[in-house]
Amino acid sequence: MVLVLVIMTGGCGKIEKTTVEEKTGVIVARISDEYILNSEKETVNVASRKINLEEYMNKKVRVKGMFSGTTLYVDEIEKED
Repeated sequence: MVLVLVIMTGGCGKIEKTTVEEKTGVIVARISDEYILNSEKETVNVASRKINLEEYMNKKVRVKGMFSGTTLYVDEIEKED
């Protein structure tokens, strides 16, 4: 699922698209303030200001959030069976 948010800025007509990304995998490591999420297809750096990702270490999870640079900032997380 991809949700697209369109933001109009200051009357200049500039449109910025921000998409909510969903990834599923196992959080396998912590490096500084970021964690590593391994999925079958890719490895993603994840971080969150809202959720304590440490509680999900070595667990399969589904995360939703937005990218800033190469890091996915997680707003929602669910444990997978």
